[in-house]
Amino acid sequence: PAAPAYTAPNLKAGVPVTTTATLIVNDTFTLDLSTIFEDADDDPLTYKVSVNGAEYIEASEEYSYTPTVTGTVTLAFKANDGTEDSSDTYSVTLTVNPAPVAPSIATQPLSHTVTEVDTVTFTVEATGTEPLSYKWMKNGIELTDSENIIGANTNTLTINNVQLSDAGSYTVVVTNEVGSVTSEAAVLTVNPAPPANTAPNRKAGVPETATASVIVNSAFTLDLSTIFEDTDDDPLTYKVSVNGAEYIEASEE
Repeated sequence: PAAPAYTAPNLKAGVPVTTTATLIVNDTFTLDLSTIFEDADDDPLTYKVSVNGAEYIEASEEYSYTPTVTGTVTLAFKANDGTEDSSDTYSVTLTVNPAPVAPSIATQPLSHTVTEVDTVTFTVEATGTEPLSYKWMKNGIELTDSENIIGANTNTLTINNVQLSDAGSYTVVVTNEVGSVTSEAAVLTVNPAPPANTAPNRKAGVPETATASVIVNSAFTLDLSTIFEDTDDDPLTYKVSVNGAEYIEASEE
């Protein structure tokens, strides 16, 4: 009888000619080549691979490849049934990314001393594989945005209309897929606002204008402490304008 027709190995039905994969540098890409190729004659298969267009070399059925540098790697596979190579080639393009880097604090937040109702801003600069997330804490308790707190989950925390109760120790936790790091504490000191100042005014019952008659070369005297008062009890000084001229210093008496 005639010998059966010979058939070279080929890709299995449904297997694409090319595919892609992404991995981290120094991680291992694995591939079971028995799931990729078949032989209609049921001949046992061996495999070979070309890395980035280099010469084909022997490859195990359970193939593995560990990239040591970042970039793009192209793996081309063929099967052999002992007679010839497969007519089909199976290619895998690997995108090799850098290993993710845990976050670290590049610039720590600074301490501040402010007065009540002021605005204060804390800023941190961090490095590491993006995305980085931020969580500001006050005395170890997580902050959330509110009417006067802005940026509780960003690298810049702003507190408007600062109150005495806002004083404390502020830290920020920076996190990414690898891990997290906590900043050094920035201390917020809040001083009480000075009491509101009230401008001096005329004493009750003192009219806005008055008249007096004097003899030429006689002195007109006036005790200005009987005219003005200050509700804050601040010491007062006085000034006078003569006939609309520029105001100049005047004594109390």
